[in-house]
Amino acid sequence: MNATYIGASVLKGIFDLNIELLSLYDQGGTPDTKTEDYNARVKDVYCSFMKLGDTFKALNGMVAGMKKLYKNQEVTAMSRLDPLTRETDFHKKGPEICLAS
Repeated sequence: MNATYIGASVLKGIFDLNIELLSLYDQGGTPDTKTEDYNARVKDVYCSFMKLGDTFKALNGMVAGMKKLYKNQEVTAMSRLDPLTRETDFHKKGPEICLAS
């Protein structure tokens, strides 16, 4: 992907985030809570997701197709994050958990 396009790094970030989210599931498609440092990994990916969203909102001039692709990947990430956070000790705390780090 050509980094000269506005928003290319944010788009790459959401792709990488979705790959990381998939690594937190077992082969059966359920959250793999036995993963080492599960809570910390989910928190890190959650906070990365929040930061990417803030960066995306602050962008001006992003190509419409890239914007649409980002939004589609964002919806996918949210649907993968929700079951993961339900298995953590910070579920229902929201974005403030990212401020505590």
